Amino acid sequence: MSASAALWAQNPLARTADPFAGTFENKKMRLELARQSGNCTGAFLLDGQTLPVQAQALNGALQGTFTSHGKAFPSRPGAMARGSY
Repeated sequence: MSASAALWAQNPLARTADPFAGTFENKKMRLELARQSGNCTGAFLLDGQTLPVQAQALNGALQGTFTSHGKAFPSRPGAMARGSY
C-alpha cells in the first residue's frame, strides 16, 4: 500500500462503503443490492426463488417493495436481511 493510500485508509472523514449496497445473508435468505442515484435495486434469494427488490434509503433505513408472482409487497430489506422482518 502506498503512503497516500495508507493515510486515506486512516482518515475518519474518508468515504466509506455504501451500507445499503452489497450482499447480505443469513441462514434463511440472501439479499443482493446495488445503489444508483439514491435508489437500490436487487433481489432476495429465498427457498430457491429470486424476488426482485426496489428500495430507497429514508432516514437511515431502506424502505421499498419486493415482487412475488407479479405482485409488489412493502418491505424493509435491511430488516429482512437480518431475519427480523
